[in-house]
Amino acid sequence: MKYKIQELTQKNLQKIWEGNFPRCNYTKEEIQYIFELRLFQYAAGRVYDSNFPNLITSSYRKKSKQFQRLLLGVYGIPFKLSPFRSGLSSKRANEKGASTTADHIIGVTLAGQFIKRHLDQLVDNKYQDSSSKKLKEAIEHMSNDFLPKHLWLWATCRITKEEHKSNNLLRGDLAPRGIEPIKYKANFMHYDDAKLKIKVEAYK
Repeated sequence: MKYKIQELTQKNLQKIWEGNFPRCNYTKEEIQYIFELRLFQYAAGRVYDSNFPNLITSSYRKKSKQFQRLLLGVYGIPFKLSPFRSGLSSKRANEKGASTTADHIIGVTLAGQFIKRHLDQLVDNKYQDSSSKKLKEAIEHMSNDFLPKHLWLWATCRITKEEHKSNNLLRGDLAPRGIEPIKYKANFMHYDDAKLKIKVEAYK
């Protein structure tokens, strides 16, 4: 099943992945290198945890959303997927003279957690050796298969500063009861639920 964000960003993100997008001069290999490096840095931290009692590491890991937020949700790729690169804007933000800002649609915390969970699943959440064959294969799979299909995790949309206010738009990695957070954000349901509803269209 494709999310709405995939459908709206697919054309631009495919060009970026192939190195054919204006003012985004990164090769596929450069994008993959940075992503693989971030995954390895996360894995190395988990391996290091094995040197300490669970009482210590479990307390830290429960609070580690901020760590994944930056490492994977912000710095997982070597550039920002600006609204121009993502090709997305709200209808109001497309109007001449509008005061605008970039909104990370999925959110860096949720994006980081989503990526982390995929790697954890591939290695059965076991991080004993950073040089293990299983970890190496998992990172390669994430780089070759997961990454090109999930660049939208870093996509942003140009919206007005009024639309972006915290009392208008739901933030963080939460979603209404019964709805998967990724599905909620990737289908712009939080834009639909905003007090000042946000209509997404092509960046102009």
